[in-house]
Amino acid sequence: MKTPLKAKINIGLLISFFIIAAAFFAIEIPFQKRQFNSSQKRIELVLRTMVARDLAPLANEIFDNSIYSIRARIKKMLEVDGMCGISIFDAKGELIVSEGEIPSILKITQPEMKAIRDNIQIKRVKSNGSDKLRYIQSIKIVNEELGFIKICYSLEKLTREQSYSFLIFSSMLIFIFFVLMIALNLILSRLITKPLTYLRDAMGQIGSKEMASQIKVTGKDEMGDIANTFNRMSKELAQSYRELEQRNTELVQKEKEVDKVRLYLKNIIDSMPSILAGVDVKGLITQWNKKAEEITGVLAKDAERVFFKDVLPWAQVLPLEYIEEAISRRVIKQKTKAAVIIENEKHYIDIIVYPLKGFGSDFEEAMLRIDDVTEHVRMEEMMVQSEKMLSVGGLAAGMAHEINNPLAGILQNTAVIKNRLQKDLIPNIEAVESLGIDMDIIRSYGKIRDIPNLLMSVETAGKRAATIVTDMLDFSRMSEGTLSSYDISQLLDETINLATSTDNEFKRIIVERVYDKNIPPTLCQKNRIQQVFFNILQNGAHAMADNTDPPPKLFLRVKKSNGYVRIEIEDNGAGMSKEQSKRIFEPFYTTKPVGQGTGLGLSVSYFIITDNHRGTLNVESIPGKGTKFIIQIPIA
Repeated sequence: MKTPLKAKINIGLLISFFIIAAAFFAIEIPFQKRQFNSSQKRIELVLRTMVARDLAPLANEIFDNSIYSIRARIKKMLEVDGMCGISIFDAKGELIVSEGEIPSILKITQPEMKAIRDNIQIKRVKSNGSDKLRYIQSIKIVNEELGFIKICYSLEKLTREQSYSFLIFSSMLIFIFFVLMIALNLILSRLITKPLTYLRDAMGQIGSKEMASQIKVTGKDEMGDIANTFNRMSKELAQSYRELEQRNTELVQKEKEVDKVRLYLKNIIDSMPSILAGVDVKGLITQWNKKAEEITGVLAKDAERVFFKDVLPWAQVLPLEYIEEAISRRVIKQKTKAAVIIENEKHYIDIIVYPLKGFGSDFEEAMLRIDDVTEHVRMEEMMVQSEKMLSVGGLAAGMAHEINNPLAGILQNTAVIKNRLQKDLIPNIEAVESLGIDMDIIRSYGKIRDIPNLLMSVETAGKRAATIVTDMLDFSRMSEGTLSSYDISQLLDETINLATSTDNEFKRIIVERVYDKNIPPTLCQKNRIQQVFFNILQNGAHAMADNTDPPPKLFLRVKKSNGYVRIEIEDNGAGMSKEQSKRIFEPFYTTKPVGQGTGLGLSVSYFIITDNHRGTLNVESIPGKGTKFIIQIPIA
């Protein structure tokens, strides 16, 4: 709260008055006390003189026991101004006569009697709210104590005179103070307060942009000099203000243009699909775009002046020396397809360090551009892998055709040998007769040497090889996307046979089948369904690679369920966590070690089932107990 100057001056005067009053009182109070004590001494002298005058007659009257004379005498003594009462006691302290208005303090006690036998006791006491002077003296004749006299004298008049004198002194002091305050206020108001008020009002007008305000000069003293100085200052300020307003208008216009450019640049930076971060030569963040906020979850205000690797895990492969070199040499530095681990996942990133130019030689900052190219790299890997698979598929198809020719000869010749050794054909009979040998002898020889069983083994192996070749050709052929009716159980078995023939690890897996008998043929694309089965079976084999007790085992179930064929492929491998199960169908996500999987098998399988066949593909897994894939395909 603002305190006016006048009030401050009055407060100062009031404080000065109190200090002066305190000093006067410090002098007056001891003076009044001395005056009072001097008056009291005179009263004591009067009492001593009066008692000394009447002491001998009073002793005679006590000795004669003349009560009337005693009473008359003390009444005469009470006529003295200020006397309150007188009591006369005998030598034993018994009251003889008492006169006056306050008899209660005129009693005498044994201690008082003992104390005044040889002395006069004069003491100031309080009685009925007023000061009294108590006088006690013994009455003796020839050193024989006849009694005591006790006098009460009122000091009220003396006290009243002292108070009146103090009141007059205080009133004069207060009167002098008020006269002084009024006089000083009038002088201050005219000489100081009014000129200062004019100055304040004029300065207030300057604050409200009335720069040319002038003060009327009323005197030739210091206040007049202040007014003249202020008038010159206000004129100069008015001129300066006009110039400043003009410059300010220009600056505001330029600032708007700068803000527009700054906003434009910020929108460009924020709209970039890459992480853009400005860093200084020490690696501290100076700029931070929206993409960086979205990917890292760190706001620009929190990232500012923080070391770039603390908020950019994507930049962990970028040494600070790269930034220092780019800034010092003014060259662009970059790393392409750098592998980093983010949240336990492998990512590939491109990092480019652009030194900022054109801001002076002492400007040492650079801009980092970071792009996550993981999908691009994996897509390239997938394309390379696809090319390899196409090459392998073509090679397998060519090899299968080449194998088919000698395999057909083996099977055909094995059938011919069986016919010539076991059947009674005319050419066979004619041949043995020309040699003089019976056909039964040749058959007996064959049984003894186990030739029929050997031929049967050759034929069985040949047929199995022919079946494998046929399955490989069917699996490697490109599908034309047409749907046909197939026995799902048979397709699953063919895929099992193919997996067993191509993967030695798969041969040690126990396969338990539970197929319903009433499963109708189902519309599907054979090669693609087999591809799904093959991907799931391979994953199961990988999950059970370390199983010894219990041994690795696959459970295959096929049944009909509400218009769908339900295929369950369950293993007793390591299983997956809930987090892994949720992401198992994401592209490029894999639980296999780096280099052993692309993370595309199950995502492609999910696409084949859900998009190409309008079915469902789900997974159920318990860590340590195994995983079950559930495929449902519409029958029609």
